[in-house]
Amino acid sequence: KFELCTIRNTPRIAEHCIAYALILLWPRLKSMKSHKEYDMVQKKNKKKKELSGADTKSMELEEEEDGEEEEEASDSKMLPNGVKLDKDNPEHMTWVYERAKERAKEYNIEGVTYNLTMQFVKNIIPAIASTNALISAACTNEAIKYLTFSAPIMDGYFFYNGQGGAYARTFAYEKNPDCFTCGTHNLNVALKTGGTIGELKRDLEKKYKLEIKAFFTTESKTLWNRFSSSEVLNTKLSEAVPKTGAKIIMMAKNEGAAKPSKFTLSIRFE
Repeated sequence: KFELCTIRNTPRIAEHCIAYALILLWPRLKSMKSHKEYDMVQKKNKKKKELSGADTKSMELEEEEDGEEEEEASDSKMLPNGVKLDKDNPEHMTWVYERAKERAKEYNIEGVTYNLTMQFVKNIIPAIASTNALISAACTNEAIKYLTFSAPIMDGYFFYNGQGGAYARTFAYEKNPDCFTCGTHNLNVALKTGGTIGELKRDLEKKYKLEIKAFFTTESKTLWNRFSSSEVLNTKLSEAVPKTGAKIIMMAKNEGAAKPSKFTLSIRFE
């Protein structure tokens, strides 16, 4: 993005010329058969009031500034019957390129090319091609190692640095046992058919040395949380979880642990 005053009055680089053709000239394009045959709306001539002395110069400056602002506002809006820019249309891109070349020639600026015009208009980043090539090479390398057993395969992480040469390293991420998403602990719990939620809570605290911190919940509903009344603990688990082997999720803290973890309980009624 460049300032309009720079694009309009003092272009210095090739991108300024392309921006001039795209932002200021294209909206004035009324019709186009090809990049050589087209019709544009002409600019309106500015009118100046006749005054004398210093007032004349100041008034002329003000009118010129106002005229540029009005012209910029009108240029930034597409005409009702204008040509809609299609960035995938070669004729449209060639038109922008040719007008940018004319602008560059007027100010003796070099470097305006069709590829640069495409990159500017479509916001193409040249690094994408090299990035895809690096990823493809890394995938091919891993496939060869997997098929031939010629080297250990990548485990978890791959880093490539090609700024000052070619350097790559790989290492395995250690799993965080306390991660709420992937650090789940699984427990198989046997419970009597008439067992209650309170009995399950006490058994877990006594047998597994767990401190139940927050809740018991299934995929569809909450069985108990720390704000529940004491009556909830007397609810039969077979009524709350009628299906044998159903999963119950809870938050609990192991003895000596700094923070609670997520546990998944598989209930089996006896």
